[in-house]
Amino acid sequence: MKFRTETELPRSTHRIAHGDGGVMLLGSCFSDNIGQRLCDDGFDVCHNPMGSLYNPASLHAFISRLLSITESDGSVSESAEAYNASDLTLAGDGQWHALDFPLRYSGDDPDALLCRINTECCEAARNFARAQTIIITFGTAWCFEIISNGKVAGNCHKLPASEFVRRRMNPADSRWCIACAIWASTLWLRSAPSGTWPMGSTAISSVKQLCCLPSMPWKGLNTFLPTRL
Repeated sequence: MKFRTETELPRSTHRIAHGDGGVMLLGSCFSDNIGQRLCDDGFDVCHNPMGSLYNPASLHAFISRLLSITESDGSVSESAEAYNASDLTLAGDGQWHALDFPLRYSGDDPDALLCRINTECCEAARNFARAQTIIITFGTAWCFEIISNGKVAGNCHKLPASEFVRRRMNPADSRWCIACAIWASTLWLRSAPSGTWPMGSTAISSVKQLCCLPSMPWKGLNTFLPTRL
C-alpha cells in the first residue's frame, strides 16, 4: 500500500555543477527553498533577491525591468533606475508602497524607498546577467489587478480589497507571460559573452512559437518589454 504519489522524472540534460557559474532562481517560495539548499551545498546562487513573486505576469514584468537596465556587455550602471515614482502607490495611512514586491518595500519617504528599490534591482540585474543557469518557478494563476492603473500587483501589501480586482489568468494570459519570461532569460544567456543555450533547440523553438502570439491578451499584461526581446 502506498500513501503518497510517486512520480519518476527523467534526468535533465542540463546539469548544474560547482564552478559552472552563477545560478539565479526567481519566483515562488519553492525558488527560495531550493535556492537555500543549493547555497548550503556550496553553489553560487542568488534566489529571489527582492522577494517571492508568484503569478506569471509579475515575474515577466520583473525580468523585463532587470533586462531594461542591463547593457549588452552585462554591466549595470550604479545610477540605473528600473523604477520611478509612478511605480509607487500612496496609501491612506501616508505610507508609500511598491506593489511589485513584498510588503518590506514600503515606507513614508518615497525618495528613500525608490533609492533602495533601484539599488537592490541593480544588484539583482548583475546577478541575472552573470547567471549561467536561470530557474523560474510559478506559484499561481490568480492575480490582483490594481484598479487605479490596471497593472498586476506582485503583492497587495494588505491594502483594502476594494483597490484590487482578483482574477484568474486564463491559459492565454499565462502562456504569454511564461513564454516571455523564459525567452527573455534564454535570449540573455545566449547573448552573454560566455553564455550557451540552457535548453535544446527543440525547446527553444517551442518557446519562440509561444512568443509569437499576435497580441497581448489582457491589458494588465501591458508592461514594457526590453529591446532585447
